[in-house]
Amino acid sequence: MEKKLSPKARGELTEAIVLAKLIEYGYSVSMPFGDNRRYDMIVDDGRQLHRVQVKTARDGRNAGTIEFNTVSVHPISGRKTRYDGQIEAFVAYHPGNHAFYWAPAAVCTGNVFRLRTAPAKNNQVYGTWLAEPYLLRPVT
Repeated sequence: MEKKLSPKARGELTEAIVLAKLIEYGYSVSMPFGDNRRYDMIVDDGRQLHRVQVKTARDGRNAGTIEFNTVSVHPISGRKTRYDGQIEAFVAYHPGNHAFYWAPAAVCTGNVFRLRTAPAKNNQVYGTWLAEPYLLRPVT
């Protein structure tokens, strides 16, 4: 039986997995010293530096969707804080499908960003974000 990880331990594990994938894909990654930065890493794609916040994605409420928080949540008060102007992108890892998603912070306007991994049962596409364009890709 697997031990349930604390939110901090789960976040650290996700950061390690994302770090390994970014390096595998040819990105250069720098990590800040200490725990008190609004970004988890700086990712260099060869053209630009990006302050990145790493998130663990989960299955969404609706079938065929995944989602991740785009805010930090204080562990005691539950207060939510946005990353406005403090990062350029989110990189989310979904442990269920082992997929990595790169989402520019500018498109993540709510508290949760939802991506559709399968067509909606009613074929709705308006107002949905398809996951495929946000898949993390190797440096070209």
